[in-house]
Amino acid sequence: IASFIILAGLIGGAILYINKQKEGTNGEEPKDTGTIQETPKAKWLDHNDENLRLSVKYPENTTLNITKSSLQVAFDEESDSSFKVTITPLDLPGRTLDDVVGVKRESYYSSCPSGVQITNALPVVVGGDANGKVFEVKNCDGDYKVTYAPRFEKFYEISQYHKGDFGYVQNYRLTTNEVVESLVLYPEEEIPETDYKTWTSEKH
Repeated sequence: IASFIILAGLIGGAILYINKQKEGTNGEEPKDTGTIQETPKAKWLDHNDENLRLSVKYPENTTLNITKSSLQVAFDEESDSSFKVTITPLDLPGRTLDDVVGVKRESYYSSCPSGVQITNALPVVVGGDANGKVFEVKNCDGDYKVTYAPRFEKFYEISQYHKGDFGYVQNYRLTTNEVVESLVLYPEEEIPETDYKTWTSEKH
């Protein structure tokens, strides 16, 4: 009997404690407040370029560098962890898409360290509806992803570059991909009379 009385007292005390806890939350179960909140993403801005005949989106915490012959979205260029996307229309009369891609791939083999890894060039649709080709370069003082797309009798070179620790590089890769995915090249209804940079095989 004594054991039964003690057990009943313990159960009653536990029930009283639970009821007191619920009173402090208006009868609701306490909520878990230890959830880690995601860091808000940077706001993205729009840029429309009549000269280069394109539009693109970029994060507001990056630098947009624009010249007569190219456009670049860059983040923390002087740091050990950085990324950039450079878009350059190139005047290459008499060249095919495969010619352009092949010469550029060879330039990485000749200018990067011996441990460089370069993928084969694969078909890709870029800029909305341009059929181009893309390849990737790893272990060349950072990683590159290079895309070429024909438009206005030119070849648009779209170079993505990122370097840094593994965690940073993954985020930078995603961001540069988003920049390129936002790119829209103007339709080819009329060919603009614009001077473009002539392409060479110099290092990147």
